[in-house]
Parts: sequence; structure tokens; C-alpha cells
Amino acid sequence: GVKAAMGNQSLGFLDSWLSEIKKVRNKHEKKIFSKYAVEKKRFEKMCEANVAEQVHNVVNNPILQAAWARGQDITVHGWIYNIQNGRLTDLDVSANALKFVSPVHKLTFPNAVSKGDEPIDTLEDILEKNEDWAAAQDPAFLRSLVPSQKPTYLWLGCSDSRVPPNKVLGVGPGEVFVHRDIANVVHASDVSSMSVLEYAVHHLKVKHVVVCGHYGCGGVKAAMGNQSLGFLDSWLSEIKKVRNKHEKKIFSKYAVEKKRFEKMCEANVAEQVHNVVNNPILQAAWARGQDITVHGWIYNIQNGRLTDLDVSANALKFVSPVHKLTFPNAVSKGDEPIDTLEDILEKNEDWAAAQDPAFLRSLVPSQKPTYLWLGCSDSRVPPNKVLGVGPGEVFVHRDIANVVHASDVSSMSVLEYAVHHLKVKHVVVCGHYGCGGVKAAMG
Repeated sequence: GVKAAMGNQSLGFLDSWLSEIKKVRNKHEKKIFSKYAVEKKRFEKMCEANVAEQVHNVVNNPILQAAWARGQDITVHGWIYNIQNGRLTDLDVSANALKFVSPVHKLTFPNAVSKGDEPIDTLEDILEKNEDWAAAQDPAFLRSLVPSQKPTYLWLGCSDSRVPPNKVLGVGPGEVFVHRDIANVVHASDVSSMSVLEYAVHHLKVKHVVVCGHYGCGGVKAAMGNQSLGFLDSWLSEIKKVRNKHEKKIFSKYAVEKKRFEKMCEANVAEQVHNVVNNPILQAAWARGQDITVHGWIYNIQNGRLTDLDVSANALKFVSPVHKLTFPNAVSKGDEPIDTLEDILEKNEDWAAAQDPAFLRSLVPSQKPTYLWLGCSDSRVPPNKVLGVGPGEVFVHRDIANVVHASDVSSMSVLEYAVHHLKVKHVVVCGHYGCGGVKAAMG
């Protein structure tokens, strides 16, 4: 992401998303280029500057300001990850009070809680866990990840802390490119998920796109009710459409509320698969003969197992007539069998079997994560792996180049839910050296 924003080459849909990183380049380029002559060092410093700017965006956001005004204990951190050695570094741009908000962004809150100068919790304990994880890795393997990423899978999943993709799939860094948001929603007007989809399909040439939901999804549950949740209402409107389409059939067939909820979670996955399959990005890939399959899975928090919902698609014939586009010279392919990814589902089965059943059951009632991770989609930076923590500890939003800005409904919905509803203690904006988005913005 950062790499792309350092250049001037048009990348299609991605250009709109990268404009935010271009702003970072515009602000910092002169200072960085005058101080550093070596291109590699300039690139590294631009990656760090991007993290600092996204921290700035979070700190100045009304969501954080409102939290601090009511006395909530929450700290924002900026970290950078080194793919080559597996280690995280604190960039010393943390903030934990209204005093860190810039004057131009500062809002007035009646009855704001006045707090003293609280010391910054630098999360030494979690950084030590990362140090332990990095020390346990094969140095040659980590170095092999540096030149580029070549993931096989794109995971479009929920931000829920209980569903960390690399953990439940039993795979390591470099294998899964990831986008995570509230309730695994994928729709054509969301620049965040569309940028990830385009980059994964057109540039990384992933073989499989997995839309994965989970039983007990809070976003689906909220959409089944009518209570206003503020900023989240806009995001949940997409799931309300799923409810509107499927509620009558589900409610007439199932009398038990728990079963209705489960079926609505499944329906949401199926609808998001439908959105991906009908998207012009997938249609264009199939038209040029690209080998790519879209899957819909559901995760059971209680037993740790994934289930294929049998809504897969691997060709233009699966596109609905109303969405089907015409492509000159489209490649005509025969009826290719669906690759159901039995190998990766077996890895999940092995992972689930190795978990403590009592621990998994303890996650079911609700999630209580301590951290919100705002990170890059890059397959080489899986948060739960590099932090050395398990399911339930980190709520996550991932997009191209860890961008967080107030006009992005996806990241704002995650930020609001994590801060106001889950009451996380720490928001970590984490970038990484070698970020493709920053590199593209530098040219």
C-alpha cells in the first residue's frame, strides 16, 4: 500500500484509496528526502510517517475525543513491523488524553472528565510476546518473505476478536491476504473492501477468495433488531438488506430464536459471496481466464470449526443476469470442478482439535478484547501471530496500508464499536516496512 502511494502509476480502483497515502507523501516527502539519500531508508521513513499520520487521524477523531471526555481509559499507539526479523517497534507517537488532540480538531464536551497526566502504558508485555514469537521463527523463512508476498487466499472476514484467520486456518505469515470489518460485509460502494479485492485479485493473483462469517456475529444480531447504534447504523444498513430479504423465510421455517440467528449469519455470508461474485473485479478476472474461486464459510466459535456453506463460484456462469457484464475477447472455459479447499479445512480441523474445549466455550457469550488492531491487509503481517496471542484478545480492522480516515465508514464503524461498545484499552495502528501502498505513493 505505502509502496504504491510512492509512485504515480495508475492502479485503477486503488487510486482513490491511495490518495490518503499521497497526502502523507505530500506532507513528509521534502523533509525525508532532504535528510536521507538512500532510497531504502526513504521508503522506511515514509512507512513510519504513514503510521504516525494514521495515529494522528485516530487521536483527532471525535470517537476517541468523546471516549476521553467521558473518562475512558484508552491509549492509541503507533507501531511498525519488520517483516525481515518479525519484530515490532513502538514509534513513540502514543496518546492517552484530550491534551494530545490538535487544536484545529479539538471539540468541546459538556461535563468532560478532567484527568491528570496519566503515564503512557507502552505495552511492554505484549511487545515481549512479539519478541518471543520472533525469536522462535526461522530467520531464513522470514527473510524469504521480504521481496514480495504471494498469498494463495484472500480472507474477507469479520473484525470479531474470536475469529483470527491465520490461527483458525493453521497457516503462517505470507499465506492469507486479509480484509476485516464489522460482519464481513463486502459491497461495491465501500472503497476499503473494493481496494483490497482489486489488489488481491488483479495484482496478487490469489486463487481463492473466502468470505467467512461466524455464528454469534454481533453485527448480524444488531441488524436483527432496531436499536440505534449511532455511526454504526450506516454500516449495518447493508446487513439490514440481508435481513429484509431473508427474514420472512427464516422466521417461518425456524421457531427457535437461536436457530433463526444462526441462519441469518449464514444468509449474510451467502449474500456477501453474491456481492463478490457479481462484482466487476471478479467478472473481469474470469473473463481473462484467471483461475479464481469464491467460497462462503461460517465459523463456529464454540468448537473452532469452519463449515463450507456450498455457495462457491469459479466462473462467469455464476454471475446473476442482472449484474453480468460483456467483455470483448472473454476467455471461454469449460465446467471446471470447484476446488473445495479440503486441505485448508483439514488444517482448521487439526487446529480446532488441539484447542481446549472449555476455552472455546468461554468465548461464546461475548468478546472482551483488550486491543483494537488497525493494520495492513498484507499477508506477511498477521496480528495474532506476531503478537503471540489467541482468539478473543484483538479486535481487528485491516485494509490497504493501514489507512484510517474519517470518511471511511468501514474503519470508522470498527473504531466506534471497539471504543464505545467493547471498551478496548488500546488502539494499535500498525504499519510495516516494505508496504506496497506507501511505495506506490512515492513515485
